[in-house]
Amino acid sequence: MEDPEESIQACLDRLDIGYVDMMLLHHPDRNDVKAYKAMEQFVKEGKIRSIGFSN
Repeated sequence: MEDPEESIQACLDRLDIGYVDMMLLHHPDRNDVKAYKAMEQFVKEGKIRSIGFSN
């Protein structure tokens, strides 16, 4: 996830939906904090309803 914002938006675009109910970070990565902050921003924008961290 070099660019978490782009990756999250690409997921939404591929699914052809405006939002997802839940998005989880599932594996450890050096960009976890950046990715989680991006997910928080998508929550603020209403594109993700709930976020979490699994592992």
